Amino acid sequence: MARKIVVVMAVAVIVVGVGGKLAKGGYKIEEFPICTNEATAGPPDVSGNLVVWSDARHLDGGLYAIYGYDLIADTESVIYTNNQRLEDISLGGNIVAWRDYRNDTADVYGYNLATQAELSIATGTGTQYLADVSEDGSIVVWEGAPEGQPYGIYGYDVGSQNTFLIKDGANDYQPQIGRDIVVWRDDRNGNWDIYGYDLNTQSEFAICTDPAEQLHPRVSENIIVWKESRNGNLDIYGYDLSNQTELVICSDTAEQEGPDISGNIIVWTEARNGSQDIYGYDIETQTEFPICTDIAEQRSPSISGSFVAWWDYRNENWDIYGARLLTDADNDGIPDDDDNCPNVSNPDQADVDGDGIGNPCDNCPPIPNPDQTDTDNDGFGNACDCPCNGDLDGDGILWVPDAYILILRLLPHQATYYWRSTDPTNCADLNGDSWLSLDDLLTLIAELGTTCNLP
Repeated sequence: MARKIVVVMAVAVIVVGVGGKLAKGGYKIEEFPICTNEATAGPPDVSGNLVVWSDARHLDGGLYAIYGYDLIADTESVIYTNNQRLEDISLGGNIVAWRDYRNDTADVYGYNLATQAELSIATGTGTQYLADVSEDGSIVVWEGAPEGQPYGIYGYDVGSQNTFLIKDGANDYQPQIGRDIVVWRDDRNGNWDIYGYDLNTQSEFAICTDPAEQLHPRVSENIIVWKESRNGNLDIYGYDLSNQTELVICSDTAEQEGPDISGNIIVWTEARNGSQDIYGYDIETQTEFPICTDIAEQRSPSISGSFVAWWDYRNENWDIYGARLLTDADNDGIPDDDDNCPNVSNPDQADVDGDGIGNPCDNCPPIPNPDQTDTDNDGFGNACDCPCNGDLDGDGILWVPDAYILILRLLPHQATYYWRSTDPTNCADLNGDSWLSLDDLLTLIAELGTTCNLP
């Protein structure tokens, strides 16, 4: 028979600061400034690794500009300049779109980051508002009346350069697009409701028609979120298209504003602490967490993947700040990607054998085994499998010398020697209780003469 080397370790856990701040809900927040230029920046939008916004730092030269910040390269660049106001900046994939006043009315223009070409998306005598770019950059939607067309919600296919009508009528506002789903606020029922349109099936559907006011819809994949007043103050609600279920995201008594969503994470701003802060919610874990609670005002959050950007007034000027939401499943302050034991809290990252696996997750802590191979699936790595319990001298036979060695190990001044993993005395725990005792000696004596089947 063969038992395992079982090692008992007492670990003193000390929580230390590791930079950033840990949010409840399994996220470590790493905050950083994006643009703190003295010129006032416009609200940001983020997609992938890029944040975009407009500001007037070049206004002395008669120019407005759209700027971009690469979150990976940590570099800022000028994307586009014009001598007219550039507002409502939206980013998706390689496409930036905005509201533009070069023709003395509000039009929609865009810029392809890949080809460095400008796009004329919607122009004419009518006014165009609130352009939004799909997540992959293939479609731009907006509300307005393109040249010769009735007022409504329109789409522009970047590839074919074709414009198409999504919803006609003057009661449709704030269109937003994820990939294939367009959402907007709609007052056809006498109050603001949320409606949607599937570009694939070319079908319209109601999302929320509660008698209260629903505003500011956003969509990502199958989830739509919005703010609404059914509880007497503005809260954040959502709807899952995949199972047709409404979601209560945040119903705190404070006012929640400006939600945005990417994947399973929703962000918004609210003043539960007295000033506007940024909060987040993980749909999968159903946990809320603070992202930025600086004493100054934070507004207009935008999220893409694990990056959040927002408008921030901490420098008494509207600047752009951001944060990385680093998953931390065990809430030990170490992001999962850097954690040597991501599912068990170990803030000290102790790794006694130096094999890159933290002690609580290591199936053989005293012996380096980075591959964690466990052929017999018993929870103990092969490196800690004892080939023959009781064979303390390693000769393949349980005999008197083995009993003598065990007696020595039982002496008080030798007791801790057992725990040395490289010594054959690790095979002395014959009853598997992780302690050397008289019971182990009696078991060994009863088995004297047994031949081990060594590999």
